[in-house]
Amino acid sequence: MQTYPTCLVRSKSLIARVLGGLRFGLSVSGLLLEVAAQNPFDADARAVTAALPLAVGRPAPDLGLTEWHGQVARPPLAGRVIMTGGEELPEGLEGVGEEIEGQLKKGLEALGQQLQAGRRQQGDLAQYHNEVVLVHVLDWRNEAACNDLVELVQDVITANEDLGVQAIGVMEKGERAAAMARATGLSWPIGLTTLRESSSPYVVSGKQDNLFVIGRSGQLSWQGNASVNRAGFLKALRGALSQRGVERIERDLSRKLDRALAQYYDERLEKACVLAKRGKAPRADAQQAADAHYLITKAKASELAWTRALRFAAARRQMFDDYLGTVDALVRGLPKSAGKQAQAHLKALTRKGNNAPRLRDERDLLTVLRSRPALFPAQKNRKNDRFAKSLDKFLDRRQRSSESTRRAQDLLDRYRIAAK
Repeated sequence: MQTYPTCLVRSKSLIARVLGGLRFGLSVSGLLLEVAAQNPFDADARAVTAALPLAVGRPAPDLGLTEWHGQVARPPLAGRVIMTGGEELPEGLEGVGEEIEGQLKKGLEALGQQLQAGRRQQGDLAQYHNEVVLVHVLDWRNEAACNDLVELVQDVITANEDLGVQAIGVMEKGERAAAMARATGLSWPIGLTTLRESSSPYVVSGKQDNLFVIGRSGQLSWQGNASVNRAGFLKALRGALSQRGVERIERDLSRKLDRALAQYYDERLEKACVLAKRGKAPRADAQQAADAHYLITKAKASELAWTRALRFAAARRQMFDDYLGTVDALVRGLPKSAGKQAQAHLKALTRKGNNAPRLRDERDLLTVLRSRPALFPAQKNRKNDRFAKSLDKFLDRRQRSSESTRRAQDLLDRYRIAAK
């Protein structure tokens, strides 16, 4: 039987909210997730949902699905390439011996096994590393809600095509659901399952309108009903899009490292290492010490990746936006070590040739883009109109570099032409 932390028993208000939903046949897990999403500052709700398999601020598990909409099973590679029997081989090879044919078939089978081993399922989140992933469940029995959810996800993808966003859907098996998916024009992977019996952690019985935001580092950043809590969803989405991404955590860490893990996913690597080192103290158990060492290793690998990205971007004149973003990440995440080196590198680069005005332009544009709404330029509204004016103001200034001008102008064009 599933158990929950003692705070669930202590919190009368939380019990009342859960019992209220149980009258409608909803699951306890689903209700707790929904309560936590709608009450982000409720300590009891946060503590309860932290004990569930799917918890905000922890590594997001894979979808656990093997069947996908539009995916056709293919025979083994060797079976497609070669047919047994010398007489079946291409013209001119009729006389090939059985020994040679056997060697060829074994080689093709080995190649097929290698390709199968390297192929990932569409629900394997590791292949979307450094992208923001939206996971949503479609229950076509509520067609209006599904259409609204699909439209929102499509707007997010359209608005942020330059920032790296991927969507993954889950829906009921069956021809009706497949027909609805085709009619809606879904262009992202859709996993198929039996919603009432699915073992996927993203499918909660009786609650199929949840949306999950998974950050660039593979962490669950937000979950809830985006129709009910649109502001919370957009805020979490903007936060996820603004991050650079650190190394993926591929296993569940000790709960005693939650503070270190939170700093890690917030990309404050120095603080994460300091907190993780406390987990390696002599009084720590073996598993906690091993997890702390693992987290520190991941932080060091992330620092190395950022440092390499910094030098790579600096060597290419049209990547100063990425360069400055990496400098900012190093200064924020490693202020006492690599951050100081990044600032020195930026200072030296600024002195060279005509780099100073280009870096200044990129810095000005990045400052403007920090206030970019999550659905700009896909949707037209007052908030997006104000942001468009800030881009106009940026473009009105003289002596702008061609790259920063091009990026700002492209955003404006997309807004004025395609926004709805």
